[in-house]
Amino acid sequence: MAEERGGGSEAQHPRSGDDAETYRRNPLKSLAGLPLVGDLLEPFLGHYPGKDLPALFSAPHFRGRWEELDPGTYERGGPVRSVLVPSRRWRPGKGPQPRWAVTLYTGPQGTGTSMRFEEGDDASELEELFAVRVASVRVERFLGTGE
Repeated sequence: MAEERGGGSEAQHPRSGDDAETYRRNPLKSLAGLPLVGDLLEPFLGHYPGKDLPALFSAPHFRGRWEELDPGTYERGGPVRSVLVPSRRWRPGKGPQPRWAVTLYTGPQGTGTSMRFEEGDDASELEELFAVRVASVRVERFLGTGE
């Protein structure tokens, strides 16, 4: 697994890092969801957690230690206090776009109580009692038509 701290070099996914102003949710990100505006802004946005892959954060409101995850199931060793799920970028004529889903489990290997997040869900502050008990995470992509 490649790791990046501070954001200087390009690393292979998944990425992780520590809290820094450059890694907070980028206010221009909401404009990047619009096809033409997004194409113009993309070179200036740089990389931020949750841009391409779902990101887990150790502190509420998308702060603290963060890690982006490719699709798969992962065992966790620390708390998950917020989850950022990337939004699909709509492109005319491209057909249905895959949606991201992140499921947190209190037990190992996807067992125990679960909490699922999809694009558009507000997961900026998870309950502390649930967050400290997260033991495994499943990240998946699926074709969905729900808006």
